[in-house]
Amino acid sequence: MLAWGIGDGIAAQAAVSRVLFGMARDEQLPKFLAWVHPKYKTPWIAIFVVALITLPIATLLDLEVLSSLVNFGALTAFMVLHITVIAYYFFYKKERSPQGILNYLVLPLIGLVIIGFVWANLNIHAKTLGFIWLGVGFVVLLIVSRGFRKVPPALQV
Repeated sequence: MLAWGIGDGIAAQAAVSRVLFGMARDEQLPKFLAWVHPKYKTPWIAIFVVALITLPIATLLDLEVLSSLVNFGALTAFMVLHITVIAYYFFYKKERSPQGILNYLVLPLIGLVIIGFVWANLNIHAKTLGFIWLGVGFVVLLIVSRGFRKVPPALQV
């Protein structure tokens, strides 16, 4: 269990720091998070920021709440993904062939129901923290998009 925890912790640390790096590079977060170490070519500032945030969280929260919090984010993202597939392919692109109905409506709906069931049974503290985090993200989006009047650089095509 210790080896699993350390291995997953390092992988999660690397993944989150690279997400912050990408968002900073796309001007969604402060530029200093996009600084790359000259020798190791890693987003070293983002790695340290993630470490400074996760260390107290990992030591203060119990494992159940912490894993539920991580699952809240992942499951919420997957639910949004399933909804997006249905909206884009089935409604916008009008993929109404039998194969399109199966691939772009039935299967995403099945996935949405299964993930929604798991999501609904998450720890209540994880849901509370998750919704707070979503609220913070929404406020950041409001600021970056100037009240939804400007398209953020990452979304410009």
